Amino acid sequence: MRPPGGPEQLTDYLNRQDDRPILGLYILSFTDSTLVTLSCSHVVLDEGGRKSFLEAWSLVLQGRISEVPPLHGYRDDPLAILGSNATESYLHKGKLMTTRQTARFVVRTLYHYLTGKSLSESRMICIPAPFVAQLRARAMSELASEAKEPFWLSAGDVFCG
Repeated sequence: MRPPGGPEQLTDYLNRQDDRPILGLYILSFTDSTLVTLSCSHVVLDEGGRKSFLEAWSLVLQGRISEVPPLHGYRDDPLAILGSNATESYLHKGKLMTTRQTARFVVRTLYHYLTGKSLSESRMICIPAPFVAQLRARAMSELASEAKEPFWLSAGDVFCG
């Protein structure tokens, strides 16, 4: 849901003469309910940022402002020290590409890109719905004996689990 005249594609952000915000809050009130829509570009918030934003907003609405975590500044990198104090070596260190292998990969990729020859092919797999239902039922029954709280499995959970 977008506000009237809201941007729908990248060119709307780039070619509009009026400045439209890339983070917007649109509130639509009815007599019996209110809809609140948060729209933003992925440049502003990824899904983790959106989650943090909504959690902080909820805390503010509850009057628990002291519990809102401080924001990281744009100059702060929370992952700057990640991996600097490793206690063990990288498991796949022996499988890293050498400079020669990397150069060969780049040349092959450029060749295939410039000649139009694809390195990959797409295929579709069709799995009958009754078979998926059977897999899901079996997984649900196996997990029911171990579960301590209610759970639900989708078809995607069955395939990826």
